[in-house]
Amino acid sequence: FPQAILALAYLSYLGATKSSGPACLNIEAMDAKLGLLAASLFINVAVLLPVSLGLCMKVERISVVLGDETPARGILQAIYLSILLASLGLFCLIFIEATSEASQWMATGLLVVQIIYKFITPCTTKGGIPGKLPANPVVLSNVGIAAFHCVTIGVRLAP
Repeated sequence: FPQAILALAYLSYLGATKSSGPACLNIEAMDAKLGLLAASLFINVAVLLPVSLGLCMKVERISVVLGDETPARGILQAIYLSILLASLGLFCLIFIEATSEASQWMATGLLVVQIIYKFITPCTTKGGIPGKLPANPVVLSNVGIAAFHCVTIGVRLAP
């Protein structure tokens, strides 16, 4: 899994810089801290891409868990798209030496905001429980993703 993330990051790097080689690639910084940060951003993209597409395409299954199309759901869609685009951009930038340090701190800030909202979600969300699930699947996945992001932040901020 970490190798796949690094391979994707390298391909993103080559595409972003139009370079033929890794002259600016921050290879020295590819440690556990950067790997976990990349994994958290990758999880954001992997989760939010299909969810955002489902919201844009008005997939009926999305309505079961997020409710009918309302202004509030449109705002949620905008927030999801914002997190998706920021995560995608930061995923590329954290591996480029010239932008790595600043991008890592921006990604850390994004993850902190996500942790807060994802842990608040169970207290603010009612309904949307399909079938025999114990809770709303968005709430369950939010808590799991927030826990992973907590590990990422803990490792990132550790001395």
